[in-house]
Amino acid sequence: ASFKQVMHFAERTSVPVFAGVPLIVGGIALAKPTYRQDAYLLIASQVTSAAVMQGLKSMLKRKRPYQEMQLQGVFYEHDITRTPTSDSYSMPSGHSTVSFSIATSLTLQSKKWYVAVPAYGYATAVALSRVYDGKHYPSDVAAGAVLGTGITLLVHRYADKLTPKFVQKNALQINPQSVGISLTKRF
Repeated sequence: ASFKQVMHFAERTSVPVFAGVPLIVGGIALAKPTYRQDAYLLIASQVTSAAVMQGLKSMLKRKRPYQEMQLQGVFYEHDITRTPTSDSYSMPSGHSTVSFSIATSLTLQSKKWYVAVPAYGYATAVALSRVYDGKHYPSDVAAGAVLGTGITLLVHRYADKLTPKFVQKNALQINPQSVGISLTKRF
């Protein structure tokens, strides 16, 4: 695959991956309660990273490259006359923040190279695609990568303090039938 194809693939799949990974991990946690804390930490990391990123965007209010027309030979997907809004500012990159948050969380949970390499490879491709398409400066995606990674490291570092007791891995498992709860449906 060419570099251009990889960039377009990363760009087009990023939002479905951002939504899909927590759904998949959450589904696994429903099926296997021992993964509840992993799912919680992944989602908490992603949400916290995104919230901090949005706050920084609103404070910094950096225009995107295509709005300032400072990058030559870059593919501009958007209308270059568009004015920035709080959700369209450039610094830090939201895509980079979230993709590196997910990659870091998956890596910390699995501790396997065959999870870390593709996760960080994909996160890097997403970050590069944002620069390639003229949506961010390199410093925007670097800041997003550091932000997503850093917040996720902190969330995982303080997992026991941040995770509600009923979600933690060592939480008591309750079987509804063992406490006399029965659900039936009659037609």
